[in-house]
Amino acid sequence: MKVRVDLDRSLRAWDHGVTARPAAGRVRLGLALAGLAVAIAACGPGGATPPAEGPGAPGASGATITLSLTEFSITPAAVTIKAGTSLTIAARNDGSVAHALVISGNGISLTTKDLAFGRGMTETITATLAAGTYKFICPVGGHAARGMTGTITVTP
Repeated sequence: MKVRVDLDRSLRAWDHGVTARPAAGRVRLGLALAGLAVAIAACGPGGATPPAEGPGAPGASGATITLSLTEFSITPAAVTIKAGTSLTIAARNDGSVAHALVISGNGISLTTKDLAFGRGMTETITATLAAGTYKFICPVGGHAARGMTGTITVTP
């Protein structure tokens, strides 16, 4: 099968504002231009600005951080917030076995409601911590010894 393209006719039609392209081509072009506009808007100034020190920006009244618990790590492993910030930690089990979270330091010990919750579950701990360093671990059967640990640094 041979396809013959009359290039001269297509160019004349284009010069006179008549589109010689099929509709699918216009749709692809429109989608490409829309994607470009979104990309440019995302790179420009404005919109939300990430906090200066992780989840708790200086002077913030509250912050939420989600910790992903998997075999055998907690991500992120380090969190920094400003003293006086109400911190909610959402411990999300993204692993295939039970996990939990315990936060300790500066004379406190906080735990998730369940000390072993299953895959896909999330439990929270909310506290306002004084300046200092706190450690968090997964207390389930040897998980902390295998690397499920992290720190929360609370700056004055």
